[in-house]
Amino acid sequence: MSKVILGKKLAMTQIFDENVLIPITIVEAGPCVIVQRKVKKKNGYNAIQLGFLEAKENRFNKPELGHFRKNEVRPQKYLREIRVKDIGNLKIRDEIRVDAYLYYRRKRRENKLYDSQESKMKKKSKCLKCGKIIEEKGRFME
Repeated sequence: MSKVILGKKLAMTQIFDENVLIPITIVEAGPCVIVQRKVKKKNGYNAIQLGFLEAKENRFNKPELGHFRKNEVRPQKYLREIRVKDIGNLKIRDEIRVDAYLYYRRKRRENKLYDSQESKMKKKSKCLKCGKIIEEKGRFME
């Protein structure tokens, strides 16, 4: 499955690192709910429809509410269809969360080690210029 998750931009901020300004975007990502599955046999292509951010029922018209009720999913404010090569074992009403992607990202990075005790983060990384190991401590944002 392709790694896709919907999110909402909350704010912009900045960090100074060695007299260099780094712009940072703060995003509220997931959880996303699978609202609909499209299978190649029936629709001609494989895709999933993701919903993000629950909304009140009175914000939708009857056809839209029928779409959600048919699949027994609460109404979602944002709906996006994402094509995938293989749907695999994804089911309607499954949630896709950010932590699933963070786990794989952590495993791939060999130069960064995370300690999940009490949501504390210890980050060890190598300096690209001198090769020293730098250790930083901070809060792990979920």
